[in-house]
Amino acid sequence: MKASRWYVLLAAAALVLTTLPASAAPADQANLDRASTLKIALSTQIQDPTNLNLYAPGVDRSIGLHQIVYEYLFYNNLETGEFIPWLAESYQYSPDYTSLSVKLRDGVTWNDGQPFTADDVVFTYDLLKNNTGMVWAEETNNNVASVEKIDNLNVRFNLKMANPHFHLIREAFPAVGIWGG
Repeated sequence: MKASRWYVLLAAAALVLTTLPASAAPADQANLDRASTLKIALSTQIQDPTNLNLYAPGVDRSIGLHQIVYEYLFYNNLETGEFIPWLAESYQYSPDYTSLSVKLRDGVTWNDGQPFTADDVVFTYDLLKNNTGMVWAEETNNNVASVEKIDNLNVRFNLKMANPHFHLIREAFPAVGIWGG
């Protein structure tokens, strides 16, 4: 009797062991669609993947996801110190450094195909100026009196005081599309 119980247990174990490799085998790597696969290494988990709003209070910006989701008018290459226009093409200060005129890059579109325009930049800064609880609203309100659309590709930042270094404030130059529903 002990021998038959031993054979049943051995047969059951063999059956289980033969099915494990098939279920544990990784997907065939050669057949994965790499054109539509994006892998991102983050230092922590995303607390709320349904809310990647850069300006919302409580959204964790420390993981760096916003750096690959949002683009800015300008970037500062931290390795070389080079200041790089990105969504903007160029900028120019007024002689007294109380305003900054920015020419936007032509041909830029949002992921839905809509063009990126001066209206988007004005919307972003109006949003921050009128919602003081949002992230970076304080930096915006401390520095910017208003932002005005000159035409579809040109905006003017009217500053609260002369500031020849305003373009170096990274937090001063995010942009979001006009939200609609």
